[in-house]
Amino acid sequence: MTHTVVVNLMLLTYFVSFVVLVVLLCVVEAVEQMEEQLSQFIDSNHLEETDVELDGAARFVQHQVVELARDCLATSQSKHLSTSYFCDLSVKLEQLLHDVSTFTLPRFLSLLEFI
Repeated sequence: MTHTVVVNLMLLTYFVSFVVLVVLLCVVEAVEQMEEQLSQFIDSNHLEETDVELDGAARFVQHQVVELARDCLATSQSKHLSTSYFCDLSVKLEQLLHDVSTFTLPRFLSLLEFI
C-alpha cells in the first residue's frame, strides 16, 4: 500500500471511532432523559387511595400505565432495554387500549340511552 492509502485508512478509522463515540454519548444522554421523565411521570401520576375523582375504569388504566412506566424505568436502570422490550411494551399498551375500549365503550353507549 502506498503511504497515502495508509494515511487515508487511519483517518477513516479515527473518523469512524469518533462517530461511534458521539452516537454512544447521545444514546447515554437520551436514556438519562428518558429515565428522568419516567420518574417524573410516575411521581405525578401515583394514585392515592383517597383519589375519588376517577371512576373505576380510569383508575385501572392509570394504575396500569404507571406500572408499565415503573417497569420501563427498572428495565432501563438495569441496562436491559432492547428493541424487543419496546415492542413488547407497545403490544401491552395496545392491548390495554383495546381492553378498556371494549369494556368502557359499551357501558358509555348504554348510558347514552338514558339521556
